[in-house]
Amino acid sequence: MRGTADGHSDPTGADGTYTISGLVAGTYTVTPSLAGYSFEPASSGMTVNETEGNATDVDFSAAPLHTHTYAAGLIMIGVPLQVLGTPSMEELTAADDVIWWDPAGPGYVTVGGPTAYMLGRGYWAQFAADTEAEIAGWPVASIVAYEVADGWNIISIPYDAEIGLEPITSAPTLGPFAWTDQGNGYELVAAINGGLNLIHNTLQPWWGYWVLSDGDGTITWSPPVPPPPALGLMQIGAAAVAQSGWQIQLTAVAGARRDLCNYCGVADEQTARALSIPNPPAVSGSVDLYFPTQSGLMATDIRTPRQERLTWEFEVRTDLADTEVIIGYPDLSLVPNDYHLMLTDLDAEKSIYMRTTHGYSYDSGPHGGVRHFQLSAELKSETSLLVTAMTAQQVNSQRAAITYALSQAAQVDIQIRNIAGRIIHRMQADTFQLAGTHSVTWNLTNRSGSRVPAGTYLCVITARAQDGQAASCIHPITLTR
Repeated sequence: MRGTADGHSDPTGADGTYTISGLVAGTYTVTPSLAGYSFEPASSGMTVNETEGNATDVDFSAAPLHTHTYAAGLIMIGVPLQVLGTPSMEELTAADDVIWWDPAGPGYVTVGGPTAYMLGRGYWAQFAADTEAEIAGWPVASIVAYEVADGWNIISIPYDAEIGLEPITSAPTLGPFAWTDQGNGYELVAAINGGLNLIHNTLQPWWGYWVLSDGDGTITWSPPVPPPPALGLMQIGAAAVAQSGWQIQLTAVAGARRDLCNYCGVADEQTARALSIPNPPAVSGSVDLYFPTQSGLMATDIRTPRQERLTWEFEVRTDLADTEVIIGYPDLSLVPNDYHLMLTDLDAEKSIYMRTTHGYSYDSGPHGGVRHFQLSAELKSETSLLVTAMTAQQVNSQRAAITYALSQAAQVDIQIRNIAGRIIHRMQADTFQLAGTHSVTWNLTNRSGSRVPAGTYLCVITARAQDGQAASCIHPITLTR
C-alpha cells in the first residue's frame, strides 16, 4: 500500500505502517492506494504543526475487490463476503431495488431506503441489465452459524464457492429442500433429479434461497471442501415406479415469468413424504402454481392410494395484467396408459384431454388474479361404450338443455340436425370426456350464428373410445317461438 499526502507518498512496511516525511506545518489529506483493493475510510485528514508535532494513528482498513455479474431482472441474491465498512445492499450490488423477507412479519420489507447487508441473508434484487458489481471484502473461511426464524426465510451461503446441501439437510428445523429464482421463476433445490433440469442439487454462491423452518433454528455453515459430495438422487416422475408410482410435472408461464417445479401423482407412503414440498411465498410480477391443501400451499401433491379415479385441485395466481398464462405438462410418458388424464378449468368450465394436447392457455384479465383447475386421472373402463339417459328440451326462448351419460371415457361429438338430417349446428366437437353424466347448452342458432325457426330438430351424440368402440344416441328437440 502507498499513502499519499499533498504529493508526498510513502509505501507501507511489512507490518502495514507508513511514514510520510518532509511535510511543512499545515492540514493534509492522506489517501491510501493499492491496485485491486479498497480502503475504509477512502481518505483521512491530518494536521502537522510545531505545537502538536507529528500526526499519528492515521489508520486505514484495506480489503480486496471482488467482481460478480448479476443477471438482469428480478432475482434472489446474496453476497458471500465479509464486506468492508457498512455499505447498503444497493451500494454493494448496484441494484435498482433490493428487498428482504422478515419471517417475524411475515412479509417483505420495503423500507424505501438503503437495505442493510447481513452475511448469510438472502435478498430479492431488481437489475435493469446484467450488472457487474465490484465489492470490497474478505472471503469467509470460518464456520458461520446463521439463525433462522420459524416459517420462511431467505438465506444465502457465506462462502464464494459451490457447496452441497448438507448445511440445509442437517439443520434440525429445516425441510430438506430450498427454492431459488434467478430471473425466470422458482427452481427447486433438493436431492431430486428431473424437472427439465430445473432442480438443483447444490447451493451456489451469490444466489438467494428460500428455506422453511419448523420453529427457530440455526444453519451451521462449514467452509467448503470441493468438490461437493455426490448425492443419491430421487428421480421425480419415476419415483416409486416399482410400486406403480408416477408423477406429472405441471408448469405455468406468464410473459417472461415461469413456475416450473410443481408435481402431482402417486407413490408409496415413504416417497410421498419425501416429495411433500411446500410452495414458497410469491413475489410481485410473477406467476405461481400451487396445490391448496390442509397443510397449506404446496408445490407437490403426491397421493399414496391407487384408485380408479384420482383428482387434484390446483390454482394459478398472477398479478400480471392482460397476459397469456400457459399451463403445461411437458412429459406424460411415465403415467400408465390405462389412465385417462383430463385438465379442467373450473372457472371457465372447460376441459381438455391431456394426452392429445400440450397445454392450456387463458388470459389473466385486467387485474390478474387466481384461476382454479382440476386434474383428474381415471382408469380406463372395461365395459362397453354406451350413451344413455339422454334428454334434450327447450328451456326458454334463448337456449335448450341437453344431458347424457357415458359408460366410459370417450371423444364426444354433438350435432344439431334439421328434420331432413342436414347438420345445422355442432357442439363439443371431438371433445374428450370422462365416464359419467354431462350437460351442454344449445343457444338455438345455426352454424352462422342466426336463430333457427320453430320446429322439430334432432340432437345426435356420437362417442368414440380409444379402443375403437363407438356409440351414438338421437333425441328430438321441439322448439317454439
